[in-house]
Amino acid sequence: MRGFVLSIISLLFLAFLFTLATTLHDHYLRMERSLLLPQPLSYAAYSIGSAAVSLNSIVGPGISIDADNETLELSIADRIPMENVSEKVSEYASFLEGGLSDQTHASISANLSGVSGGSYGLHINRRYVYTNGLDGDMLFRAESGPTNASSYTIYVSVARERENVTHFNFTESGDVNVTLIYADLNGTIHEEGRVSSDSVSRFQVSYAGGGTLEVGCGRASASAGSLWMQAHNVTAETGWQAILPPPGEGDRVGYEYDAAMIYRINGASVSRRIGT
Repeated sequence: MRGFVLSIISLLFLAFLFTLATTLHDHYLRMERSLLLPQPLSYAAYSIGSAAVSLNSIVGPGISIDADNETLELSIADRIPMENVSEKVSEYASFLEGGLSDQTHASISANLSGVSGGSYGLHINRRYVYTNGLDGDMLFRAESGPTNASSYTIYVSVARERENVTHFNFTESGDVNVTLIYADLNGTIHEEGRVSSDSVSRFQVSYAGGGTLEVGCGRASASAGSLWMQAHNVTAETGWQAILPPPGEGDRVGYEYDAAMIYRINGASVSRRIGT
């Protein structure tokens, strides 16, 4: 039975692997296009974009952003709580300021403290913020105002046996479609319905031997239509997709960490957040 459940869990995340691989390919294409910029600024753009891909492989999350004229589909896969990667981040900062500086004959300063102190923040399209931390609290919200998300599809797996479950409080008058596929060693729970973006609706699980999980949707940190997860004394593998309004003409599509990089070469200087 447990092997069957774990097989289901693997299949739930298979689709994310394809979309995330496609996204990484797109990142490299954007970095290649940056070579069209005047030298030496092209080296700076390439290096900062490359740093974002490398930092993403260390810190996470798996992320895919697919936008057209009608919607923006944001997919994220992550572990809650996040892993403690402070040592790896410190080593990567040393590489940027040492090894990469030597390779590119540039002066590079990197401030990665915002992703090495037990939590990290990711700014998406300069409209949304995603945070995760060692405390087991994950939150997706808008930079300001509501997210205007029309739907969330959420996958969660926990390799524990559950004791009690509190289900989402769905309402027909809700304005956000929510689909939850949750799996643990007892089996799979599938819930689907509508919630109000301006109130709070929760799915909660308690586990044998201690530990709790909460998946919530609604208003959080003054942002209606937010999504959050809290995993305390338990580890959850998660993947979710949000359907959001399309970016406006000229709006930036990509992500940036709460981390900065200054690149100086041949009298030119570029300073900005590390991102794609």
